[in-house]
Amino acid sequence: RVLLANEPGETFADFDDAAIDREIGMQRLHGLDPRGRVALEAIAHTGDLVMGNRHISMQYPFITNLIEAVKVLISWGAEIYVTGHGPAMTLAQMKEFLEYCHFIKDRIAGYHKAGMSVDDATDELLRNLGPYRSWTSPGGLYFTVQMGFYELAGEKDIFWRRNNPEFIATV
Repeated sequence: RVLLANEPGETFADFDDAAIDREIGMQRLHGLDPRGRVALEAIAHTGDLVMGNRHISMQYPFITNLIEAVKVLISWGAEIYVTGHGPAMTLAQMKEFLEYCHFIKDRIAGYHKAGMSVDDATDELLRNLGPYRSWTSPGGLYFTVQMGFYELAGEKDIFWRRNNPEFIATV
């Protein structure tokens, strides 16, 4: 089984192919840290937006992109997913994270349709987290609600990380 570690500032492209004795694949996914990579046998590094038992704080891009990226990660069928924040996850936990993303997206869509403000929608979401109530870092959901409202309004050029284009993962 293969797990590669990077030094800060080092990217997958910085590795010498001759030093890798296993098949390693990399797929850049919109919404994940551009350094995200996967060892095809058993371990996937998810990048910064997938968090184990921790609420998402969407700053870029949008939850629809995250859901699509998580579906790809699940399709890899890795045994272990090394998350950007929080504990490593199993395939079953990644599937639970996907359910969570749908839960959050559906809640945000309902609040947007009801004409709620971002502040009121965030407060309502925080009061109604259902099975995800025990997850950590609920304060980040404010950004997630705001990004969800931008996405639903078709304002896809507005995002929190707009002043740091080097961070942004590309399609």
